[in-house]
Amino acid sequence: ALNDLVPQLWLREDPGVTHELRWSPVFGATRYQILRAAEGNIPTTFSTSSLDTTLSLPPGFQGGTDITYRVQAELSDGRLSAPSEERTGNEPGSVPPSAVSDLTALITNATEIVLRWTAPGDDGTSGQATRYDLRYSTTPITDETFSSATALETAPPNNPGAGEFAVASSLDAQTTYYFALVTFDEADNRSPLSNVLEIETPAIPDTEAPSAVTDLTIASPEEGVFELTWTAPSDARDGDAAGYELRYSTSTLDDATFPAATLLSDPPTPGDAGTQESLRIASLSPGTYSFALRSLDAAGNASTVSNVVSASNADLVPPGAVTDLSATALGGDRIRLAWTVQGDNAELGRADHQEIRVATTPIDEAGFPDATPIAAPVPTDPGTTAELEVDGIFGAETIYYFAIRTVDEAGNVSAISNPATATTPDFEPPAATTDVVAEEVTGTRAKMYWTAPGDNGDRGTATTYDMRFSFEPLTEDNFADAAEVTNLPEPAPAGTNEEVTLVASQAV
Repeated sequence: ALNDLVPQLWLREDPGVTHELRWSPVFGATRYQILRAAEGNIPTTFSTSSLDTTLSLPPGFQGGTDITYRVQAELSDGRLSAPSEERTGNEPGSVPPSAVSDLTALITNATEIVLRWTAPGDDGTSGQATRYDLRYSTTPITDETFSSATALETAPPNNPGAGEFAVASSLDAQTTYYFALVTFDEADNRSPLSNVLEIETPAIPDTEAPSAVTDLTIASPEEGVFELTWTAPSDARDGDAAGYELRYSTSTLDDATFPAATLLSDPPTPGDAGTQESLRIASLSPGTYSFALRSLDAAGNASTVSNVVSASNADLVPPGAVTDLSATALGGDRIRLAWTVQGDNAELGRADHQEIRVATTPIDEAGFPDATPIAAPVPTDPGTTAELEVDGIFGAETIYYFAIRTVDEAGNVSAISNPATATTPDFEPPAATTDVVAEEVTGTRAKMYWTAPGDNGDRGTATTYDMRFSFEPLTEDNFADAAEVTNLPEPAPAGTNEEVTLVASQAV
């Protein structure tokens, strides 16, 4: 053997097809001998007269075993070079890869699914497989239907136990898909079908907000109450809105301030789009409030802020007007008033107080504040009868005009009542004459002068005079016994100067 003539050998496998040998040329060689041996078997030698340095050999051994190759150069004189270094290949066998059993969905969205599984081996779980055939369908996959399912592109297999990934894209939302795969080795041996993965893609995310409310209205039909009305909005995805975000404020309310306004709890659930919605709010203290709302869909998308409405829930309803006020003169300077009590809001609730006024001329709305006030009783329940006896403020023989108003706690005032009148009797005597003066005219005549008093005290015109004279001083006790002056004038109005002439014959 020529130990210094050693060819360099290379081996390339075409799995399942050939082992291709290539070696470096040896000067002077006329042929080459190739030694081939399967693991555990006696080597086989064959030669080639080709001077080419490549040789393709078909598989010739039972699969699944290691095959070693060496090459020697044969010179023209029959001598052989030293053999090359040993090269080893693996003949493809008939053992298929094992089945994948953990095909799962790692990430799922409406149109895409990321799949994951563990790489099997070439022969069972040993060695590296050659390729995958991954398929999907909208109907269940079996061995019989696998080939008709849609194929997905996959990367070549990794070493056994490695994590493998594939992406199924351009899928339909809200659709059930089935996935399965088989694995092939270099001999095109096929694994059993993997576990079949069934998964439904979710809906495409809803990012479109429902329509905004544009016809929000407000009213305050009674004290402390608001009534809101609007038309239920629509939603592009679901048809109807799913909820409302209703907020209120005692200050300015607009798009910028809406998030900071007070949230009203428990708003109504939206009805069908286009139907009328209403909400009664009776929990707020009196004041002026602004309201606005946003409609929400099931995905939490919020519409723009609705139109803003404002109103006051303070008491703006005045009590009802008294319509049956009566006044009755009782004698002396006493007058009794009677009427039906009115409520706070028209005829509802108890009013706060009543105002009664009196004058000697008719009272109307404009003149009511200028009339004389009379202390009024505290209002009782509406519909009950109230009575009030007034004295000490009336003059005799006078027509008095009365009117009453009812006031609630918010300061709302009713219209004045119907007018009521009463005439006091003549219970007041004329004032005493205090300035009588006597003047002698002749020996038998004298004149008396005085100032006319009134009918009632110093008011009005008295009816008659009763003048008497006596030769003795007159007192209350003897006035009626004195002589009567018969030629007295009729009384003139109070304050008028009066006179009468006395003659001697009257003294006889």
